[in-house]
Amino acid sequence: MGADEMKNETTEQRMTISFRKLNEAIRSHKQSLVKMVVLEECARNTVSLTALAYRACMTKPALTMLCDALVKAGDLVRVYSPADRRRVYLRITTQGNNRLKRVIEQLTMEVES
Repeated sequence: MGADEMKNETTEQRMTISFRKLNEAIRSHKQSLVKMVVLEECARNTVSLTALAYRACMTKPALTMLCDALVKAGDLVRVYSPADRRRVYLRITTQGNNRLKRVIEQLTMEVES
């Protein structure tokens, strides 16, 4: 194994460890990484289910189930296109935005300490 491969392996190991720590920290706040990704995407703008599934690397059925839970929790709302009711968009609620900000603030404090 060459020096470059060892360097890349070390970087990959560090990324894996960082990802696990981030995921554990998010779970300690009774959230999941994928929920935070969905909330973050919806916080940027109103987004379609298709675009969100692509961005979150999820199938549409899996994303629909996740979004059902986020809608039920009051973190997201579904918005239907007036031109075509088959088109569904997701928008973050004030509650969802507050939850997202709170988790990000707490994670930032944990990482900095």
